Amino acid sequence: MNEELERVEEEIPFGGEPLPDFDAEVERESVVRRPERVKYIIVRVIREKRGNALLEWDDDLGHVQRCFLPLELVEMAGVGERVSVEEGLLQKGAPFGDDLTPHLRVETPTPEALQDALRKRGVWGMEDVMRHPNTVRSVLQSTYQLDVVKIQNRIRLAIERDERR
Repeated sequence: MNEELERVEEEIPFGGEPLPDFDAEVERESVVRRPERVKYIIVRVIREKRGNALLEWDDDLGHVQRCFLPLELVEMAGVGERVSVEEGLLQKGAPFGDDLTPHLRVETPTPEALQDALRKRGVWGMEDVMRHPNTVRSVLQSTYQLDVVKIQNRIRLAIERDERR
């Protein structure tokens, strides 16, 4: 009987709860994963409007992005200032701007086609390229068909198509 009493006293000290199984705690802690680090992005405050901040930053690919976030989520320093914002918040923000890439189709000429176009305009060597940058620019624009009117027409058609839906 004495042995039985000692066993009970070991399990329930001072008449309270049983002692925790410390080995089980150690095992459970080793399985629990630590939370991932929160990534912060440096953004520039472009403007404040109706309780929101328009923020601008470069994404991981180097593309400029903008979004609106409520002012209470942004540690404001003032328009034009840079602040640090949690990346997850930026992804949840209201995007600013339109995706213009579908309207900016560009034909990709070969180096040979560029050279032919340059030669037709009198640019035959490296010295010519250095002396006549406006001619080179003009050739590049015409060769790549970077025509503002064409881009505007594509966007106009897209807007009209969206309005019909």
